[in-house]
Amino acid sequence: MTRAPTEARTDQVDIAYSESWMNGFIRWIERLPGPSWLFYLIGFIVLGLLVHLIFWVDGSLPLGQFVPFRFTDGGYLVIFVGLFHHLRIVARQSFQKFKEVLPANRSEIEGYEYSLTTLPRQWGLVWLLLGLVLILPSAIMAPESFGLVGTKTLLPWVYQGFVAFIGGAFFGCLVVQTIRQVLLVNALHREAVGVNLFQLEPAHALATLTARAGIGLILFIIYSGLVERTFISVAHLISLGIVAVLALATFTLPLLGMRGRLMAEKSRLLGETNHAIELTIQRIHQAVNANAHENIGDLETALKALTSERLLVRSISTWPWDP
Repeated sequence: MTRAPTEARTDQVDIAYSESWMNGFIRWIERLPGPSWLFYLIGFIVLGLLVHLIFWVDGSLPLGQFVPFRFTDGGYLVIFVGLFHHLRIVARQSFQKFKEVLPANRSEIEGYEYSLTTLPRQWGLVWLLLGLVLILPSAIMAPESFGLVGTKTLLPWVYQGFVAFIGGAFFGCLVVQTIRQVLLVNALHREAVGVNLFQLEPAHALATLTARAGIGLILFIIYSGLVERTFISVAHLISLGIVAVLALATFTLPLLGMRGRLMAEKSRLLGETNHAIELTIQRIHQAVNANAHENIGDLETALKALTSERLLVRSISTWPWDP
């Protein structure tokens, strides 16, 4: 993961809300020495070793024995935080290109960027609370899903309960921020002005953000299905299905919204070209009827140019990729 420059809070921006603890945690990661991906790699390894150490101390796992399943918790935490972090970076980079088609002033533009990259504090607190009252009890109610069957002390229960709590809070923050980003991207697409069919990069800039979010959620579903295929429950399947719907909506809805704008612009350009072609043909007919053949060559050249223009406009893709 590419490290983003740590931005300073500015007095020029009218901040409507305070950032969540999740954003504070991400900014702490960005201040660490070295690339951010190294932090996540080390974190995954450390969490995997820590959980084994706890079960070794508990005595329910022979000392020195490693179980692949025990590494899954660290994978979840890395995915949730890493994807939130990655989407924050991509949101900032994508918005820098998209803002070229916004009619807003500087303060409004910086406010949009802040909203795209920052989860409100209240949502962070909500998911901490839900982690305590909903997700933490799941470790107690379904101990087999957390590998707690056969443990001899409370130590593994405390550790797995904390991992379930903080992992649920991370996941909730990621989902809420993804939904907020999709809604804001759709709103920004509606506000865009001067959409230019010949300058598509600004118009499609935010598609990078929503595509990465959708792909990231799909990768989470694949990871969860692979590592928990022997412990998966009906509730887990339902939750994965909900995430799949969110991933699909995140990927497609913003694309369709901007494509509608581009299709309208494409229709407008084609309409103008077709009208010019119609006028040119009429003038050719008038020249023929008036025996003014000396102008037909120029009109024929104009007609060929207009026909080429129509083919060019028709060939421009309104998707972020070339079909």
